[in-house]
Amino acid sequence: MNKIKTDRIKKVREARGMTQEEFAEALGVDRALVSRWENGKKIPQLDTLIRISDVLNCSFLVFVDNQIAIEAMIRYNHSYPFV
Repeated sequence: MNKIKTDRIKKVREARGMTQEEFAEALGVDRALVSRWENGKKIPQLDTLIRISDVLNCSFLVFVDNQIAIEAMIRYNHSYPFV
């Protein structure tokens, strides 16, 4: 079971009015990588997911299940989720 909800990357990106190309440029990655994330063919690492949420101006919690959120809070020493 995938704990990262990659299909939500596309939904939020489109809601923000960004093309894959614009999104890729803002992240400093190749557009093909964005496509692979959105299609679930590649899963972004947690630090990349946080960068994605920064670019899309949303909480990274949009893209993860509860267990990942807890792990992230521990890893990044936060007492409250990044919202």
